Amino acid sequence: MSGKFLSTLKKAATVAGDVLTTKGDILSRTSSALARLAVGSDGKVLTAKASESTGLSWETPAANPNTTKGDVSGFSTAIARIPIGSNTQILTADSAQALGLKWAAPAAQTESFIIACSDESTALTTGTAKVSWRMPYAFTLTAGEGGVQASCNQDPSGAILTMDINEGGSTILSTKLTIAIGSTTSVGGTAPVISDVNLAANALMTVDIDQIGSGDAGTGLKVTLIGVKA
Repeated sequence: MSGKFLSTLKKAATVAGDVLTTKGDILSRTSSALARLAVGSDGKVLTAKASESTGLSWETPAANPNTTKGDVSGFSTAIARIPIGSNTQILTADSAQALGLKWAAPAAQTESFIIACSDESTALTTGTAKVSWRMPYAFTLTAGEGGVQASCNQDPSGAILTMDINEGGSTILSTKLTIAIGSTTSVGGTAPVISDVNLAANALMTVDIDQIGSGDAGTGLKVTLIGVKA
């Protein structure tokens, strides 16, 4: 340790001994000299404050705005409380809110069910309830072509392929699902119209094949339901 440093340290100790008078005092500095910063009152915190001669001040800490289990704090021009949301809600950014945050239900995730209505290679035949299943939970279909689609392995020829989808024995389509001649998908053709988008939990669902190709019937039919869990 250098002599110069020791000398400086002893000088600082001497000055401190001269100016510090009370337990908790701090040796600080003004713009020109060392100075005593008197200890603050119980509960106060040391805070930078440019308007003070030493640049420091003992201040009362900001009050905690939270009052309830699960509350969080946000900020706009001051710290403020964001009350806890309801069960299963998530904290979401929202610039329209005063604090930029809100509790909200999570956005529904799009799901799909792909239903095989035949094997992969046998020519399709017409008939009701070619396949049946029960909905595992309540489900809301997306409207129109975005909610029901069909595809096949071999495209129909001579006539379009027409399908109906039923819930509990009643059709959910006011315009049925079709695959055009020479196509293997319903997408881009005549859009189906869904008259009942709300499928109940445990509902018995069936697919009818109302018409097949008069030349090549078509093979490997699948129907897809697209929407969100209700």
